[in-house]
Amino acid sequence: MESFSLSNEVLNKALELLKKYPLCDSCLGRCFAKLGSGLSNEERGKAIKITLLLQLDYIIKEHKINDLNELKELLFNIGEEAKGTFSLYFNEEFQRRDCYLCGGQLEEWKNDFYSKSLDLIKLQGIKSFILGVKLSETLKAIEHNFIEENGLMYYESVKNEVKREVGKKLATAGFPPNMENPDVEILYDIGSR
Repeated sequence: MESFSLSNEVLNKALELLKKYPLCDSCLGRCFAKLGSGLSNEERGKAIKITLLLQLDYIIKEHKINDLNELKELLFNIGEEAKGTFSLYFNEEFQRRDCYLCGGQLEEWKNDFYSKSLDLIKLQGIKSFILGVKLSETLKAIEHNFIEENGLMYYESVKNEVKREVGKKLATAGFPPNMENPDVEILYDIGSR
């Protein structure tokens, strides 16, 4: 078996992003959505954050960083996973920040779309449907600029994640979307929900 070593492209890109933006687990994971098949974006993002925290704790303990204050903003941007590390090295209150992309609302959007879709399907007796998501112009611009400015080639859009996750939940509830020949499109407008 041939020997190989791993480089840190994913961690370095995640570090670069988290130095600039607070990102929830799902939004960070979505930056690498086309890597690691079988994982949810939330799982992917959480795994990346935990790995980064292990690396950060290592460089602190090995005295490879001169000024711990350089890490404060990064730890705030990592979010809840960083609270323990932050409290270990700083004697001040941890600052919770909303996600740059979704404002901390992604799960709320998914749950809202799911419950509204399920109610509509049951009430109207819809048998064949497809899901659609419309982003606000503001969110569309923020996401577009975020992808472009950061060169994210493995990114999945907010629209796709919401549609995919809600579609899976509806299928589990016995109402699978029909991608081939739907009679109805159930459209969720994030901007005016």
